Amino acid sequence: GRPAKAGAALSHSCGWVACGVGARATTGVDLEWLRRRPVMRLARFSYSRDEATALAQLPAPGRLARFHELWVLKEAAAKALGLPLFTALARCRFRIDARGILGELPGGIAWRAWVYAPREDLRLAFLSLDRRAPAPRCMEWQHGAAHARARRWPLIASGRG
Repeated sequence: GRPAKAGAALSHSCGWVACGVGARATTGVDLEWLRRRPVMRLARFSYSRDEATALAQLPAPGRLARFHELWVLKEAAAKALGLPLFTALARCRFRIDARGILGELPGGIAWRAWVYAPREDLRLAFLSLDRRAPAPRCMEWQHGAAHARARRWPLIASGRG
């Protein structure tokens, strides 16, 4: 697939909805609640060998969160690139460590990404196909509220490739 055109990307999970908008470049957004699941079995099936190995080396308490952080990055990349999810899981490769987000997209496409924790058990990724994209402005709107409010959610990691 070819990258989608610049515009909005949407995601939803358990009553939450995320919208990512890129003014200059194609973007992707994804959010997921941290749910108990067999993360190592899923990682061996859907992540690269290096990603699954790095995940296995983490202490068990951090493994669930990192699995989801990689997942939201890959799904945001799938949306930005216009790829089917399983293609993006296999071909978009990421690592999150003390240096931030490292990785590559198919064809060496340039990117910049951020992973946030809007709630302790929720992860959100925003990925732009522009290495120079500014950090996203995070807003939260609650049902029934008149306006959205700016938020400073904890940043898990950011990076570019």
